[in-house]
Amino acid sequence: MSVQSQVITALCFVVIWSMIYGHFSQMDGRFFHSSLSGTKGLVLYEIGHYRAAAETYRSLLREIYAEEETSDPAWDALMRGDLETAESLSRDALEKDPSNIHPLLNLGEIALERGALDGALRHFDQLLRRESDQFDALLLSAVARAKGGAYPEAIDLLNRALRTPNTEDRITSFLWALKTTGELTELPRWERPLGLIAHLYRYLRIYDSSNERKAISYAKWAIDVGDRPDDAYLTLGVIAFKNRKNEEALASFLKAIETNPYNAEAHRRAAQVYSDRGDLANEYRMTREAYLKAPKDEFYADALSSFLTEKIGDYHQALLLAEHFLRGQPDNVTLLDRAGYLSGMIGNREQALEYFRRGQQLEPDNPRFYEAIGFTLNELGRTEEATEAYQTALSIDPRRPKAYIGLATLYQKEQRYPEAIVAYETAFQLGYDRSKMLTNLCTLYHRMSNFAEAVSCLNAVLSEDPRNALAEHLLSYAMANLPAGRSTE
Repeated sequence: MSVQSQVITALCFVVIWSMIYGHFSQMDGRFFHSSLSGTKGLVLYEIGHYRAAAETYRSLLREIYAEEETSDPAWDALMRGDLETAESLSRDALEKDPSNIHPLLNLGEIALERGALDGALRHFDQLLRRESDQFDALLLSAVARAKGGAYPEAIDLLNRALRTPNTEDRITSFLWALKTTGELTELPRWERPLGLIAHLYRYLRIYDSSNERKAISYAKWAIDVGDRPDDAYLTLGVIAFKNRKNEEALASFLKAIETNPYNAEAHRRAAQVYSDRGDLANEYRMTREAYLKAPKDEFYADALSSFLTEKIGDYHQALLLAEHFLRGQPDNVTLLDRAGYLSGMIGNREQALEYFRRGQQLEPDNPRFYEAIGFTLNELGRTEEATEAYQTALSIDPRRPKAYIGLATLYQKEQRYPEAIVAYETAFQLGYDRSKMLTNLCTLYHRMSNFAEAVSCLNAVLSEDPRNALAEHLLSYAMANLPAGRSTE
């Protein structure tokens, strides 16, 4: 072989290796395992045999869990493939703690393994009634619907999962989705649910960006044949938006809305593009339309409430929205917390206190409600009750920086300066944002004639906020009162 041929061969090798390395470097670590089974799974995945790849990876996990154990014996049994033990342990765990979602996920997966689709959906539905956006339950419900041929319902479930910033907690959920994608793409071309496959590839692109080409291809195919074309346009828009092609994304979202004016998610996604543009009027229009198209879906109500409070400061409208949902869900603690916050923002503190107390009664071990109650009582001038509320929050969780901040402000108001200093210092040690309250602590050091600490504290404030007039003013006095020869570092 000539030198020129050797050079060309070497260059080809480098180019091919660079392409492979570039591709692998963008894939999630879950695809790579240093074993023969792991390598086999990766090869099957790379050549497009997703069903076989998922089964190979699942077999590998059974091997791993045959030798390893975690702190959850029910999960270990499920991973080993011991369905009877996993089912028995999961039912026991659920009986001991009905609020634990993991046994429900276990039981749903066990039903899927056995092909009992209705049973699987019952468990997942029970979980989703508690946590409406729990990603694993939504993804696994979509798998069960797809296996049962209920493709439109599967798309709806995937859209619900993919509209959140979350992903699954369980590797098995991912493998179920990977396997289902493979099964559906192996169907004869005329039997494939194109829109659903596009959504599954859209999910898989989270872990391997090369799947977006397949998602786009299936979405366009779905549009051509009229298979949920609005959701297919939504898929195209989301991928474009993720790639920062905002104009292309907006065109797809608007096309989805034109195709189906009731597609709430397309409205919400369009609002995101308008938000990036700084187009407040159109952002509001689309956010409001998303809610109006799905008025029973709290997710879109949350988006509208966030817009009203954070973008235009319309707390009254946001409160009306929260109260509307509370009429149908009077025990929804998230809504009670929001209604309490919004009531306080419009100055109705007695009403805020009522909402927070209702939430506290429903979740007596939730320190967040005691903190909210303490803050509101402090605003009402009921300092003894406020102190008790903050102390209750800390008795539940001693590492709550907000509760210490609440106590610090109360102690400072009552001129209990040493106690206020300790509370502030503890809050900052626990991670509370110092920039919000550090000047208060500096002032207390100064009041207690602890000038060295005051100087150090005030210098820290000014390093973060050089224009802080109060800190600048106090620093001159603190410096003047330092003992002779005392360092100001």
